[in-house]
Amino acid sequence: MMIEPSVTVLMTVYNGEGFLRQAVESVLKQTYTSFEFLIVDDASTDASLEILNSYHDPRIRIVQNSVNQGQAASLNIGLRAATGTYIARIDADDIALAHWLECQVQAARRNPECLVISSWACIVNKEGVVKQLLEIPLTHEGMLLRSLTASPINHGGSLLKRADILRYGGYDESFRALADYDLWTRLLQVGARFSSGKKILMAVRVHGGSISKAEKDRAVAETKRVFFRHILFLTGIDLTDRQLSMLWELCYRADEAPLKDMEEAIVLLRGVYEGLKLPGLSRAVIMDHWRQRANVFYIKKIFACLSRCDRSGVREVCRQSECYCGPSIVMRLLDWGSFLGFAGMIIPSFFIFVRRQWAVIVLRNCYF
Repeated sequence: MMIEPSVTVLMTVYNGEGFLRQAVESVLKQTYTSFEFLIVDDASTDASLEILNSYHDPRIRIVQNSVNQGQAASLNIGLRAATGTYIARIDADDIALAHWLECQVQAARRNPECLVISSWACIVNKEGVVKQLLEIPLTHEGMLLRSLTASPINHGGSLLKRADILRYGGYDESFRALADYDLWTRLLQVGARFSSGKKILMAVRVHGGSISKAEKDRAVAETKRVFFRHILFLTGIDLTDRQLSMLWELCYRADEAPLKDMEEAIVLLRGVYEGLKLPGLSRAVIMDHWRQRANVFYIKKIFACLSRCDRSGVREVCRQSECYCGPSIVMRLLDWGSFLGFAGMIIPSFFIFVRRQWAVIVLRNCYF
């Protein structure tokens, strides 16, 4: 007889009164009902604690920090206080779809060797309108390659083996914004296995709120820190700060970067992929992934050109893509379409619209 995995849903909250009730109730309405719901309040000064105390569900357990410690420290407190074999992660402003835990527990049964199980998600705004899909690779190898330039999985909705996460140090509390990305890369470096499903199981909320320059600068510095350590481990390449900045610009601001700078960053990224030392992955597979990632950045640049009605810019980007990544039907179509003016620009916009509407339909059927 198979023993049912025990699950602790872990949420941290700091001044989250705006969306907290919806997040909590999305957990309490799960089709999988056998779980502990551990909520760490990080010394909130708003009505968050009052909202939490208004629930009398026996599955809820609240831990209060006497002083604000930050999310990474609060997550570690939760990891140590939890009783479940698995930790299921949700933030205080997100929405779990009704079958989230059921699907993740089933995935844990199918993949007992995996330390981390993630899923696809979507981004919603403060009104709950879907803005973007958060697709991640469906294979461990794909996640490992993606981890070079981005978080390989979605933190929200993920299921983690608690004992193993603690054994490898938990969340690094020196990180304020990228503690999850840092954790995933450290786990991958020790050979931990990851898994993911294609179902959308979590709506991750991104809402207003002004972000200070200091917070932005810290997020950039933390990303470059992960880049440096992870690339050095996987390739032996010791990147300079300028090179790390070039990679950051390519990965997070490709739409704004000058095309000449983008070209230099693409060449740098190709060198990183060529330096990878990953047993079991052929050179052809690795370089195919590099081409896919590079074309993602080129597509972002093309849409930025389209938004400015810069048809010549589209053609330049398409030709640079073909020069470094080889022929692509999509790039050829965009190149030719740039000569059609408005008609050529409406095709990719329609593609984005269709994908977004598909996500809306999925979410309505599953939760709302």
